Amino acid sequence: MGHSVRDLCERAATLLPDARGSCERWGSLDQYYVPTRYPDALPGSIPARVYGSADAKGAVETARAAVEFVRARIKSSPPTA
Repeated sequence: MGHSVRDLCERAATLLPDARGSCERWGSLDQYYVPTRYPDALPGSIPARVYGSADAKGAVETARAAVEFVRARIKSSPPTA
């Protein structure tokens, strides 16, 4: 399935149409996956020079919104037999 938040959101939106409007925003988290984990992923630079505290705060808020959305849907879904 991969690690793309955008792809996961789009797949989830087939079952949860109200997620579709958030896929672009939540998908912005994809940009942090490889470059922040592998310092050599940014040619000629390092993550500390590219990403700052505002980027981190924004990413955390975006991730928090996505997790809260999912938690709310899990709580409201009927139990499976």
